[in-house]
Amino acid sequence: MSIDAKTERLILDHFDGQLTADQQVELAHRMASDPAVRQVFARYMRLEGTTYEFGAAGLLAEPQLLVSSAADDAAHSNQVMPAVRSSSSVFRSKWIWTAASLAALILLSSLWWLRRSWEVETSQPILGSVVRSIGAVQQDQPIALGHELTTGLFSVDSGIVELEMANGVEVILEGPARWELLSADRTILHSGRLRSNVPPAAYGFTVEANSVRVVDLGTEFGIDADTEGLTEVHVFDGEVEVEERSTTKPVSATRRLLSAGEAMRMEPFGGVQNIPADRNAFVDQEGMERRAVSFVTQLRQDTQELIRRRQDFERQIAERERSVRTSKSLQRFRRQANAAREKLNAALASDSAYQHAVRQRDKVKAEFEQKIHAALQNDPKTATQLRELDELAAQLPAFKKEWNQLQKSRGDVAEKRKLQRQMRDAQRRKVQLAKAFRNERNRIRNQNPEIQKVWKRLGKANRHCDEVLSHKRFDAVRKEANRRRLQFTKNLKQQMQSDKSLATLRQQHQAVLEKLKENRQLVQAARALDRMVETDAQQTEWDLEADKEI
Repeated sequence: MSIDAKTERLILDHFDGQLTADQQVELAHRMASDPAVRQVFARYMRLEGTTYEFGAAGLLAEPQLLVSSAADDAAHSNQVMPAVRSSSSVFRSKWIWTAASLAALILLSSLWWLRRSWEVETSQPILGSVVRSIGAVQQDQPIALGHELTTGLFSVDSGIVELEMANGVEVILEGPARWELLSADRTILHSGRLRSNVPPAAYGFTVEANSVRVVDLGTEFGIDADTEGLTEVHVFDGEVEVEERSTTKPVSATRRLLSAGEAMRMEPFGGVQNIPADRNAFVDQEGMERRAVSFVTQLRQDTQELIRRRQDFERQIAERERSVRTSKSLQRFRRQANAAREKLNAALASDSAYQHAVRQRDKVKAEFEQKIHAALQNDPKTATQLRELDELAAQLPAFKKEWNQLQKSRGDVAEKRKLQRQMRDAQRRKVQLAKAFRNERNRIRNQNPEIQKVWKRLGKANRHCDEVLSHKRFDAVRKEANRRRLQFTKNLKQQMQSDKSLATLRQQHQAVLEKLKENRQLVQAARALDRMVETDAQQTEWDLEADKEI
């Protein structure tokens, strides 16, 4: 039984003790999936004359897997070995096959153990979470409040986030920034601006940036690191220990203390400059409040402009589609389809059998509607729901008209809010009532014996109409009407798809919809910022909801 050269090399390296961990995993997989590999492994065991010390691995295979694999190998061994063997050779061969199976199982157990260890290690503790997000974006997606931080890289492409660590450290990151968490008290700022407020309980909190390590001694500080290697450390309160590691002499490091009001600028190649601490260079709590107000105000203006653009694009798309439908190239197909349909209608109108079937169907349908309407009116609850449904159907157009007037006139915020609530409640109530009415109508139809009889008669009448319509005397005109209709529909679809102006408008419309979706996510994040911006953020979200419902 032959195997590929790579597998044989792995087996040889195994007995020479030269396999790496990855190669052991690969060999285990090959032995477990291919009986031929196990045979060759057993052959080399006989050649080596080894008893293979399983105990050295310190691992146990699963009993079910062990029995299954050993039985499989024993069965295969019986097929390839001579039928007549001495008892000692039989015992020795079976032992070798079992040993080969055990070797594979031990390697697989090692693989399982490594995978299990990896799973345990990747189930990492939560080191912190996002408590504020002002226009913060990560990979084109808004950073959500409550986003949990574990060990690894946390990036902010734009905007500002405030993070609260599990040990009480408060961190404000300004994008673009790349911040790596190694543990709860050790981090690396690869680039960007970071401001940190460290409580006494988190004494020793460390931030590395380029060639600098900053160790907190109970303080508030800021770090600015760029991708070129320039680093600034500013201390606003307390003290920090700054360790500057030399880029030319890695084993050499200079340590110094920085106190409140002091700052240092470290050049990429070792130059150090003492500068005054600049509080305004780093966003603090008050700065976040100001930015939040500014951000939400701008977000609201952008959202209103996007809504206006969406409506404008929808109007242009409707006009362009209407222009395509009425184009001269389609008029011929439309006229042919209409003429074929009129010919079919004329044939049906002149056919006494079909007209009789239609009259019978309409008569039964009117009887059904009359009976079910009477049953609904006799139920006080359903009758009340019907009246309310009619009232709501009349109110909604008036609400829409008033809303459009307020939007154009930039009406009072409180008035818009009140109307929006009324409109939203009316729409939801209408949907609820319509659903309840349909359910009640179906219930009466299925449970009332008299109405059920009429319903069955209506179904029979409909089927009779279809049977008459499908008679061969209508085949020619019906097929022609269908062919012309499909021809017109196909050409209309082709012209819609090939119209470049329409395609451009649809692409622009879709881009606006995507931006509105993104703004909705940003608004939801902004609503949790602070009471100062709650009203504007909430109003912007109402604008989005009302526009969507209208």
